[in-house]
Amino acid sequence: MKKLYAQLLVGAAMALGSVTLSAQTISITSLSPAGPYCSGASVTLAYTVSSNFGSAQDFKVEISDASGTFAATPPVIGSRNNKMDGGNITITMPTVSSSGTGYLVQVSAYAHSGGSLTTTSSASSAFTINPIPSPTLGSDVNDVCQNGNVVYTTEASQSSYVWDFGALTLNTDYSIVSGATGSSNTATIKWLTTGSRSVSINYTSAGCTSPTPTSKSVTVHSLPTVTFTTAPTDACPNVATTYTTQSGKSNYSWTISGTPG
Repeated sequence: MKKLYAQLLVGAAMALGSVTLSAQTISITSLSPAGPYCSGASVTLAYTVSSNFGSAQDFKVEISDASGTFAATPPVIGSRNNKMDGGNITITMPTVSSSGTGYLVQVSAYAHSGGSLTTTSSASSAFTINPIPSPTLGSDVNDVCQNGNVVYTTEASQSSYVWDFGALTLNTDYSIVSGATGSSNTATIKWLTTGSRSVSINYTSAGCTSPTPTSKSVTVHSLPTVTFTTAPTDACPNVATTYTTQSGKSNYSWTISGTPG
């Protein structure tokens, strides 16, 4: 009799709306791998629900700005649709132009039919997103003579510099005068063979690396072969003699042996 009476009281209370049933909750359990992250990184978010939802939901991962503030309609970076339980969601970190340390994510459930918001999880712990670097490469000249040196420079204070010379052969096509190491942002290169020659550079910044190295080309010119086009084999004292070499050149340097008089 007491049990029946208690059941009647609960039924009456529910009819009057005085009993609140617990709603399902969502909990983020992990982000794998752990941060910090690079722009565009693929990450697996695991979440659980307190109990399966009574109807199909679209679970969406929403991200804040770098200060941890969620917009009224936050950007969605991954989803798991038409589900009622917990699981894993693959998310893609957004592209950023500068490092931010206060990013958060949350998981929101929206009714699969109609799209209304059902519930939202608490936010994750804060994490960092870093930009993908864009290396630049400059040189002190764009043209050089064979056996001449060219100095190349990229951004300083980075790590894991990778200097690449393609199919060219060290000490045949070029030699390294200085730099061009994994810790150096400069390289002085002596070009030993002629033609268009290219150097590429890449590096790591805050754990992020560009998918595409940056290249710089120079043209290596052959050394001129100096000849006299007009040169007498005999000369008389006090008689002017004319010597002629190739025209259209620059920085002619004439050397005359003997003592002027």
